[in-house]
Amino acid sequence: MAKNKFIATIDRISEIASKEKWEKAYDKKLDYFCWTNTKEAKSARLVKVSNEIFLYFNSKGLVKGIGIEYLKNNFIEHNPEYKDLTKLFTEKVDGGIFIIPKNEEKKSENKFVGFVEDIIKEIKIDSWENKQSPEELEKLVSIAIGG
Repeated sequence: MAKNKFIATIDRISEIASKEKWEKAYDKKLDYFCWTNTKEAKSARLVKVSNEIFLYFNSKGLVKGIGIEYLKNNFIEHNPEYKDLTKLFTEKVDGGIFIIPKNEEKKSENKFVGFVEDIIKEIKIDSWENKQSPEELEKLVSIAIGG
């Protein structure tokens, strides 16, 4: 059975992020985590694909980032193994936005492997619980980007 385009895309988020050198940022005021291609994220459309998870899509339907609202106060509460994740974001860049310092980035990578896998699972579980098929999610993305 072939995967649909949406499922194939989310299954490759780590690979895409690594290839495109996405940057991780955490807004402490909003409790919002994003991992994006910062150049393209500003013009991308945010599509809510799960209870607290958004994907950034460009006009061609390519994923350019992932966002999680209420990271600490919701996602991590339900996934306590990541309770120290927000502590990695120590370099303030703007307002309440923090990044992982460049010299700490390599050391923190392994902490994000399981995190991303759990994000992918969360998207799939929420879709199943909401009786939303991958085809419906793909249609949602298409509508969001104007296709």
